[in-house]
Amino acid sequence: MSKTFHHVIATFLIVVSLFLANGVAYADFIEDLKKDIQKYTEQINQNPNNANVYDNRGEAYQLLSNHELAVADFSKAIELNPNYEFYYAHRAWSYYCLKKYELAIKDYTKAIQLDPKFASAYDNRGYVYFKIGQNERAIQDYTKSIELNHPDLARVYNNRGEVYSNLKQYERAIQDYSKAIELEPNDEDYYKNRGDSYFNVQKYERAIQDYTKAIELNSKDEDFYKNRGLAYLGLNKYEQAIQDFNKAIELDSYEEEYYKNRGIVYLALNKYEQAIKEFNKAIELNPDYSDGYFGRALAYIGLENVNSENVKKALDDLNKAIELAPNDGMKYQVRGEFYKAIGETAKAQADFAKAKELGYDG
Repeated sequence: MSKTFHHVIATFLIVVSLFLANGVAYADFIEDLKKDIQKYTEQINQNPNNANVYDNRGEAYQLLSNHELAVADFSKAIELNPNYEFYYAHRAWSYYCLKKYELAIKDYTKAIQLDPKFASAYDNRGYVYFKIGQNERAIQDYTKSIELNHPDLARVYNNRGEVYSNLKQYERAIQDYSKAIELEPNDEDYYKNRGDSYFNVQKYERAIQDYTKAIELNSKDEDFYKNRGLAYLGLNKYEQAIQDFNKAIELDSYEEEYYKNRGIVYLALNKYEQAIKEFNKAIELNPDYSDGYFGRALAYIGLENVNSENVKKALDDLNKAIELAPNDGMKYQVRGEFYKAIGETAKAQADFAKAKELGYDG
């Protein structure tokens, strides 16, 4: 067995993609896996002490997403040969898929104890740490995996970049994404991720460059257009932003965020009636979408004929937005400003205090 361990799910996607590209039906692939399981079962019946066969059947179960049975087979392999690191690594992935994160970490740790140079085990354990919010440990593991020259270094740099981004350490994230791009210049996700970090430090032109490159590599991902549209919005380039949001909607007309984003552009252009239509569509798609109600409230406030009916509509929407997102300080701040404008001082002060309590200082 190869000393290079990859995520089973990654292998699964590659295999399926290759099969589909060669015209082999997915159903045939699944049927082949079932035949493999039958073959391994027959081998186990003939020789129940062969750890490798249990491991092979466990991997087949993994590819079928039957992780309970996979765990049972990997556990049997470990029982028969407790000193082989790959059995632990394989079982760890099934534990991860079953959301048994502590057990996954325990198995990856055992695999590392058996082979301290097991770069992929560090990488995978880092991924689990990131999943459960232990960012510093994730960084340590990714760094160790890089030091050990992981066979897919670009992906590990990207993974570490995502942790830095999660910690809002965007410059470090940019460095890691840049390294990933240097090693693998044709992966659209690396450009998208670096673009996100540039966006978060308000380097919108660089973000647009990265999103554009991601689109060149994959023109069918609606999020690339959405993100580039937001960067254009940050530069007040409203027509370009609308074009990108239009494209995102063309690719996925059921995503409420895209309509909300287009509504924000119309707000910036003082086209409040059009903005209301966009927010209405977002709310239609998701009646629990706080930002949809919040945006529509701003549009009602912006209308030239701010009559009592529109005031009520705006306040109703602000109330609904806060009900759906009670920990969003900005929404309390805006409602406070609204209360202040209509002379309800006590309610305004209460909202300002709540916004401050939630950490909003805008």
